[in-house]
Amino acid sequence: MNVAIIGGGITGLFCAHYLMRDGHEVSVVERRSTGSVTSIYNAGLLTPSLAPTPKIGLGRILSTYLGRDDPVHISPRQILGNPRFFRTALKKGLTGYEDKIVKMGRESLELYREFFTEVGSRPDLIEGVAAVYSDERDARMARASLGGELLDEASIGQMGFRGFRGGVMFEEEWSVNPAKLYKSLWDAVVTHGSAHLLVGDDIRLAAEKGGSQRALVYVDGKEIHCDTVLVTAGSWTRELCRSLGYDPQILPARGLAIVFDTAGEEIVTTPALLEDYGVGLAQHNKTTLRITGFFEMVGFRTDFSEARRKWLLDKFYRHVVKSDKAKIVEEGVGFRPCTPDQMPVIGLVPGYKNAYIASGNCRLGVTLAPATARLLVSMLNRTEQSMDHVYSSQSSWYDPNRFVFRSRRR
Repeated sequence: MNVAIIGGGITGLFCAHYLMRDGHEVSVVERRSTGSVTSIYNAGLLTPSLAPTPKIGLGRILSTYLGRDDPVHISPRQILGNPRFFRTALKKGLTGYEDKIVKMGRESLELYREFFTEVGSRPDLIEGVAAVYSDERDARMARASLGGELLDEASIGQMGFRGFRGGVMFEEEWSVNPAKLYKSLWDAVVTHGSAHLLVGDDIRLAAEKGGSQRALVYVDGKEIHCDTVLVTAGSWTRELCRSLGYDPQILPARGLAIVFDTAGEEIVTTPALLEDYGVGLAQHNKTTLRITGFFEMVGFRTDFSEARRKWLLDKFYRHVVKSDKAKIVEEGVGFRPCTPDQMPVIGLVPGYKNAYIASGNCRLGVTLAPATARLLVSMLNRTEQSMDHVYSSQSSWYDPNRFVFRSRRR
């Protein structure tokens, strides 16, 4: 089967990896102007245990969108322009599927382990991630609901942090360097693999005429031959699907990543989520440390104000003991693809026989990427035998139909 994957981020590359391993011919289609920035500018924390109780949720966004000093922000324009999204968010929330996300994340960790063994690369992998809190009671509550090992102030200090009274350690969860992870995938799929790379300024989908229920792919006006289309374009997925008459209800939530050079000194020994601020921090190796933060729904803007940048840096200088040893070397903005219920959209695009979608993993994009890809590829492989079986096997919590008006459902 000839498969075109639109979007060469981490999820798309994992799809390509599994498809090629199953004997399919793969083309990876990328936008020249966007590339892989979202896959590179993220925290690189693989933390399924922390998925059920995010400190930054859509309910909080709706209640604090005017607070510019908060790590969460949503512009009034986004609310006015996407009323259906926010009505659904208020109605659904994060309820009922937390255990499934945790299970999916743990399956991803096993798939990562398998991939790293296969390619002979461990991209600055560190085992063990901490969640730290300024109030010890918050740490105890997290330990009671999530498990893990309780940390006291002294042990957190030994990790290189100050100002936190308690925490929880998850020994089975990981941190990776997202830039190196992306390069490992790219090398496996494109550089040393058999995937064809197609790069263009204008990537479009269109419905084939004649009622065939097939989607067509165009790159800079030229139709690309393929049997099947996989849309794994992250926050740009909604724009691509619009021409197919399908709205996956995905909006971008941007975050800021700042990378430091620590001049050969390990100033933080354990990757951590600073839960009071929604900030992720990890020292990948003896020279590279990364801090990421913010959950802002302001469209595709990339301009962070100096005040917002200062807010993030203030948390770093306040809570990292040897922060004076670090020098900023890189900054970047990534866009997390978020659905109203913050659950992924995986499966057949409603109304089409050859178009699939895998997006909407929100802040868990890297954590869930290989499991998302493996699930999508398993659907595609079964399609060759029985389309009805694929429809009946889709689960409601990731079904692309769940945001479609009832009258339009298949």
